[in-house]
Amino acid sequence: MKLRIINEIRSERWITATYSGKPDYVYRGMSIEEWEEALKLGRIQSDSRYCYPGQKGGTCYGTFKDAEHYGIENEVEEPNDITWNWKSEYQRPRPYSGIIIEIPRSMVKGHQEDPRVHDGEYMHFEPLPLSVISRVWELIPYVDNNKIVYVRNEIKVP
Repeated sequence: MKLRIINEIRSERWITATYSGKPDYVYRGMSIEEWEEALKLGRIQSDSRYCYPGQKGGTCYGTFKDAEHYGIENEVEEPNDITWNWKSEYQRPRPYSGIIIEIPRSMVKGHQEDPRVHDGEYMHFEPLPLSVISRVWELIPYVDNNKIVYVRNEIKVP
């Protein structure tokens, strides 16, 4: 499938959003591996690897800008460091693509609804079906003038 380029995103350190999200929606950034697992299982559920105590089983969401950050954070320690070695797609290059999903705010709880959720974050504690996803973007890195640039491509919702 040919992906349609929606926006180019350039930054000195992290991605700067040119799309700020929609009211009444929340966003989750994830690795390609987490996305592939969600597609395989037909549901969205974090493995809780990075959850705070008391949040086990929770899946976090935030603003679009937060999601862009988390979509690459675990894969890239220094996004502008181009000293990474490019490998075959099967060995995962660094940096590599991340995913952002958009879901309705009504599908998650905020801090006022559940004290386990930190202020400014949103979570669900049960798996959600992929059918709640309204939009999906892939963040694809490439090098331009010795800086890592991310192209944000909107992809088909499952």
